[in-house]
Amino acid sequence: MACSKAPIYLWPLLRWLNRICSKASTRNCSLSRLGRAEALVNLNRDDEAFSDLTAIWSTREQDPQANYLYALILTKIGDADKAQKVLEKAALGLMSFRSEYVRRHPPSLLLMGILHFGNQHYDEAFPLLDRYVQLDPGNAAARKLLAAIMLMRDLPAGAVDILVPALKNGA
Repeated sequence: MACSKAPIYLWPLLRWLNRICSKASTRNCSLSRLGRAEALVNLNRDDEAFSDLTAIWSTREQDPQANYLYALILTKIGDADKAQKVLEKAALGLMSFRSEYVRRHPPSLLLMGILHFGNQHYDEAFPLLDRYVQLDPGNAAARKLLAAIMLMRDLPAGAVDILVPALKNGA
């Protein structure tokens, strides 16, 4: 069943990714499947997303983004313990990347920050998310995670400073 609050752009994106997967080489299909799995998770079509994730793991077992999406699915169905283990596995996969690469590759930077946050490693998450916000100041999700860490550190003024730009942009 589709999520009624899903962004409208997900439907044409999903059709486009379906076409790519039907025509693509194995490597390109794996990347397309990852994008399609993310769209399907956002549309609450988790069984279909899991099918794509299973196909991805057949060629890229340690894919951090695939593991993160799987953890989201597990969280939705209420299996928090298994989701936590999968998040830890995803974080370990990303830690194998050189830190210079992660700091210059915004998607990896954000994913690593989210994984550390999800694993409750807030001290590790903060600098990654802070760097990501420097690279993409309009990202409300990263700002919200940073603000949550600031609140945990009993720094409400810092949390407000981090959130104000997101609120001005309607997040």
